[in-house]
Amino acid sequence: KLSHQRSLTIKKISVLIFLLTLSTWMSVPANCAKPVPKNPAIQKMYDEGLGLKRAEKIAEAAEVFAKIVRTDPADGDALQQLATVFSWLKKYDESIAAWKKAIALNPKNVEYHAGLARVLSWKGDLEQSKNEYLQVLQLSRNDFDALIGLGDIWMRLGNPGKARGYYLK
Repeated sequence: KLSHQRSLTIKKISVLIFLLTLSTWMSVPANCAKPVPKNPAIQKMYDEGLGLKRAEKIAEAAEVFAKIVRTDPADGDALQQLATVFSWLKKYDESIAAWKKAIALNPKNVEYHAGLARVLSWKGDLEQSKNEYLQVLQLSRNDFDALIGLGDIWMRLGNPGKARGYYLK
């Protein structure tokens, strides 16, 4: 009888572990791609690019991230970094192109859409920026960056009432 109770206890524990694992796996938001281990050489370059970015050697960081993207055009992390440093260099068209490639790889990634919206706004394309921020809100209903970005756009368009509506959400 004791052996049978142990067996049932072990089965219950196994089921609980399975359910916990399943719930953890299922709780990963749809907009988050599972990390893919990088080739060690690519990872080394990526880390070098981040180091250059932190050291504010932005043009050099852009070269490193561009090299990674040429080697692996599906590297969303490198595309995101490349788009970011291009925007800091005020190379808005190149930044927009990199954000669009990243979005094509992962259309539900909120950060990619928000990055594109931000650069479109900086470039002065407020209508496209507004559309991207609205896309962010479709993916993540109360995304702080999108709400602030939309408020800023409506202020720039001369509509403080509409801006306030986004700022207060």
